Amino acid sequence: MRRRRRGPYSLLTIVSLTFAVLASACQPGDDGRLTLTLHSRQGATARLSVEVAETPYQLEQGLAGRTGLPRDAGMLFVIDRRGAGFWMKDVAFPLSVAFISECGEIVAIADMEPYSLQLHDTELPYRFGLEVNRGWFSEHAIGVGDGAALPRRLRRPGCP
Repeated sequence: MRRRRRGPYSLLTIVSLTFAVLASACQPGDDGRLTLTLHSRQGATARLSVEVAETPYQLEQGLAGRTGLPRDAGMLFVIDRRGAGFWMKDVAFPLSVAFISECGEIVAIADMEPYSLQLHDTELPYRFGLEVNRGWFSEHAIGVGDGAALPRRLRRPGCP
């Protein structure tokens, strides 16, 4: 009986190589984060790594229960229907929130206190809320009237 000769690679080696190739194909941002670029009217540019909150659970949970945010990180809330604004229930660190129109213009900014039940909202139309560490906007010279370069998948038709 002739014995079949095995190739140089075992099944475990093939599976390991396949996993390594697939893992190396993942680009930064595959964890659900994206890089959001903000532009001031004076020419300043700032970048943030943001998590996107879109589902009802993500929108309700927000940053609750966390102990902080990295320096240039935030959370972008996609709001299809106006609700009660933003509050800080169960959030242990101070934040600022920018209210952003459907095409990316910052229409208002509010500072929020940890654990506060105070609602922060604006009468101006907005589709996004961007929460960052308090003071981040002023540190980067970003204010009302400035813009956020929204990812194509989040932009409404007709927005540049």
